[in-house]
Amino acid sequence: MFGRQAVGLGTIRKSPMMSSNFLRGPPSPRAHKLHIIRAMRANGMELQWLPAELREDWEVVLAAVQSNAKALQFASPELIFDRNFMLLAAQRNAAVLLEAPTELREDRDFVLAAVANKGLVLEYASPKLCMDPEVVLKAVTQNGQALRF
Repeated sequence: MFGRQAVGLGTIRKSPMMSSNFLRGPPSPRAHKLHIIRAMRANGMELQWLPAELREDWEVVLAAVQSNAKALQFASPELIFDRNFMLLAAQRNAAVLLEAPTELREDRDFVLAAVANKGLVLEYASPKLCMDPEVVLKAVTQNGQALRF
């Protein structure tokens, strides 16, 4: 209040450094997180620069992986080995199959989620699942060229 009285509210509002956002104070933690999620959607590889607690956050990592499956390498190991998280990630970006641990490449549900999104990732599934009729049908339904794998 003292700053406003001494300088005058009109002076502060005219200053380019003092926008109305500045007068409201720092953003809430949720607004900050939403800003980070938008940044991850724009460039998922930026995940590498975030602190560990954000690299463990489902929403943040899903946004990054949706943008670029290679961002998965910067996620916490707990998320990479969390089957439920990886199923959701595969539904958003099938290329996650390329970055997934071997156990998940052999997981039928995980591979079905990925090939339903992008049939051509069938190439990166385990050989056993590449022979599974339901998995192949799902992949070919999404993209007929998946039949070559």
